[in-house]
Amino acid sequence: MPSSVNFLDARDAYLAADRMRFGGANQRELWLAFSRRGMGEGATSADSNDRGPVPNFASPRERNAKITFQPTAPGSDVRNFEVYVGRYEARAVPVADGISATSTTRTATFTPGTYEFVVRAPGFGLHRYERTFTTGQVATVDLPVQANLASLARGAKTIASSDASSGTGGSSASQLIDETEGSNWRADGRVEGKQVTVNLLGGSHTVDRVTVSAFLRPQEKSNKFGVTDTQGRFSALRQFKILTCKASAANANCTNPDRGFTTVFTSPETSDTGPASADVPRPVAPNLQFQRYDVRNTTVTHVQLRVISNQCTGEPAYQGDPDADPTNNSDCPPGSDEDRVVRAAELEVFGR
Repeated sequence: MPSSVNFLDARDAYLAADRMRFGGANQRELWLAFSRRGMGEGATSADSNDRGPVPNFASPRERNAKITFQPTAPGSDVRNFEVYVGRYEARAVPVADGISATSTTRTATFTPGTYEFVVRAPGFGLHRYERTFTTGQVATVDLPVQANLASLARGAKTIASSDASSGTGGSSASQLIDETEGSNWRADGRVEGKQVTVNLLGGSHTVDRVTVSAFLRPQEKSNKFGVTDTQGRFSALRQFKILTCKASAANANCTNPDRGFTTVFTSPETSDTGPASADVPRPVAPNLQFQRYDVRNTTVTHVQLRVISNQCTGEPAYQGDPDADPTNNSDCPPGSDEDRVVRAAELEVFGR
């Protein structure tokens, strides 16, 4: 292998070693393992620094399934969708899409097996599925989605927020409703009580579910303010409330965050999934990904995300100084500034 290898170079080395040592006796098993993980025969990667390698899930030793994806929604034509294999959308490459400007199509080929998918579509948000494909299967797979009432693409707007102040590297509240985990909202200062209010537009809606993500971006060298934003993982959202408001004569646009709002959901302090599942030694990406939550059915015009805690302030396991190094204070609040900033990637709202 070359000195600087990517995963596909390593794949080819494994396959070559099997041919040299065992006469290729394990080629089918090796290709099964690689193709089910996106390193099939059509996968490409420019080099070991490629941030957008193209996945492929087909094996040259199998009768692969040929699958056409079709997201569906009642009364809507779902266009410009993207389908990702696995649990990640941000910084991943779709395996299929409905975007006419790309060379990717709605159809992809898969080694038989069970796969997880994330579907992203403007106006419909992020959805997660699991599907099993069989040998030689040729099928169109429906992926039911639902209108995201808090979608920037649909015209929803953030009307009030506790954004970071100008010049500090803050992210605007609109990034909370842009239907991608590749961007996020940031607010500085005391974490508890930071909030974003979203005008759902289109009149009143009966809301019964929300999607919330605390996903972080990689470290940015510099933003438009000339400030490095390190996206410290302990700044990610942990516990939150969902409040709703129905515009009235006394509160015409629900602009007063303390008037006319009712709490319809409070996320748990700890859980098996979502941002409250993070544990020692640190929050990791699977803890911070988007999760769907059922909320109390309410007819509303506005929805608000209100922060209770971030990872630093809400998890006792990150507080206290557990090591014996006198030169390093690993207690989250006094040992860092992570208790003074909170980030959240997505708020999506669903209902009728």
